[in-house]
Amino acid sequence: MSLVVGIVAHAVISIIIGVIYAIVVSRMSSHQRYRRVILQGLINGLFWWIVGAQIIADILLGMSPLVTAFTPFALLDLIGHFVYGVVTALIFVWLVRRNSQARGAQVIS
Repeated sequence: MSLVVGIVAHAVISIIIGVIYAIVVSRMSSHQRYRRVILQGLINGLFWWIVGAQIIADILLGMSPLVTAFTPFALLDLIGHFVYGVVTALIFVWLVRRNSQARGAQVIS
């Protein structure tokens, strides 16, 4: 039961973080270069790794923030946050471009 709760909790948190990302970068044009989009995704992943995994999670577990930041597990978790951030950014820019193309706007790849 706790495995299912953990998966559902992570999915809900991921959706919320994805929506926050979309709101923050929604003013970007559909003319963003992929290099910049990937960098934004990496920054997003790093931000949520620090805030979520290293501060909020540690506080909720009764530990001092950033105590486990450079353990092997935490660094593996950082890679996962980088992947999540980049995938979120690429999907978002793809959706923005698809919407722009549907409206007849010209986009740059």
